[in-house]
Amino acid sequence: MSPQYENMTFIEKDCGNFIDKVRRLRLGKEDATAIHIYFEKNNNQSPGFYFSIDYDEDGRLKNIFWADKRCRLAYKEFGDVVTFDTTYLTNNYDMPFSPFLGVNNHGQSTLLGCGLIAGEDTDTFVWLFQTCLDCMENQPPKESCLKSLGITKKKDSIFKDIHNYVYESLNPEEFVQSWFATGDKYNLHENDCESMNAFFDGYVHSKTNLTQFVEQYERALSSKLEKEFQADFHSYSQLIPCVSAYDIEKQFQASYTMDKFREF
Repeated sequence: MSPQYENMTFIEKDCGNFIDKVRRLRLGKEDATAIHIYFEKNNNQSPGFYFSIDYDEDGRLKNIFWADKRCRLAYKEFGDVVTFDTTYLTNNYDMPFSPFLGVNNHGQSTLLGCGLIAGEDTDTFVWLFQTCLDCMENQPPKESCLKSLGITKKKDSIFKDIHNYVYESLNPEEFVQSWFATGDKYNLHENDCESMNAFFDGYVHSKTNLTQFVEQYERALSSKLEKEFQADFHSYSQLIPCVSAYDIEKQFQASYTMDKFREF
């Protein structure tokens, strides 16, 4: 006789847990050993390099977080507001990459830390956020979402909408739909920074394994740093003229980068 569905005990949560376990098993013993050697090498050769590896109950590699010295220094300078995104490589490459991002003094996205995680459950995110906080000397971001919205008259309304769909969305699709609806409602689509898509495109693909990924990450980061150096050079070698005779504008001209003074 065929089993009756009502008598089966394999519920949806069990299915999700099983899928997460299978995903963790993709990170084989060779990958785990290679990645640990790679991070130990960086830790010994690069002062300020930080990494943490989380293992499951069977000793298999499950979650990873790392940040080099540049990322940690960037956090001290630009960690007022930190964004976190797991959608880029998860959607495109089935690799749950989890970058922590800030915005530098040129208005560019800057990398503050990286994670590779086995799943998107509560325990995993608690581990990841706590590990990131430990790495950054237990200094949380200084600003809340509400403060980071600036002086716009609509910020209270925007924050209320964000709060509603963060806590009331019943599934990811509803959250994404609400997110874009907020952008339409308040005309926020033009307020963007360089995304992680632009950051990693051309460096990783569907066949990239774990060890190759962290090596390609370094190449992508070097390219990103070159763009930041170019922005620094242009900012210090060029001057935007003042539009008034007020001394305070001259003070901003001397203190701000070219990009931020142009906004001012």
